[in-house]
Amino acid sequence: MSKLKIFLIVSLILVGCSNSENTPENKTASEKVDQVESQPQAFKAEELTNSEEKRILDLAKNLKTKDGSSVLETIQYAEKNTKNKFKAGEFETTYNRDGSLEGVALNYWISDSREPEDAFLDIGWTLTPDRKGFLSVKESSPTLSDEEIDNLTVTHLMNGKNDFLKYVDQLEH
Repeated sequence: MSKLKIFLIVSLILVGCSNSENTPENKTASEKVDQVESQPQAFKAEELTNSEEKRILDLAKNLKTKDGSSVLETIQYAEKNTKNKFKAGEFETTYNRDGSLEGVALNYWISDSREPEDAFLDIGWTLTPDRKGFLSVKESSPTLSDEEIDNLTVTHLMNGKNDFLKYVDQLEH
């Protein structure tokens, strides 16, 4: 199970446990019945076949950037040309709160540290409803201004190798 899936499950469990006033000993019998009837279903991520998950992850890796290189080629270029200061993690599928497939995310590090808690988590793509492509950043984040979109890590990545490398270099310093 991926770190993201585990994080989502643990988050949902913690949210459900965070209200100590609602302990069973403080409830009447009818309140306990109402609570059981109204509790949300446990988070259950949509199950994908291995081939479907691989197809979706490959779709993200092979997305073409503005300079014609793929996302994966751009990531590898940044890793090679930053003297290992930039390191990409794994491409992973992401899920909505209801457990439905949302898209693909990529975590990364900009330092010598490779601890999970030090990873940046701001690169991702939202699948189109037919799951054959990805929405643009503007489509998946309609509340962001053009200036905010221009400053996103994923935007620099999608601009291609040179822009992404320049962006990563300025993050290092």
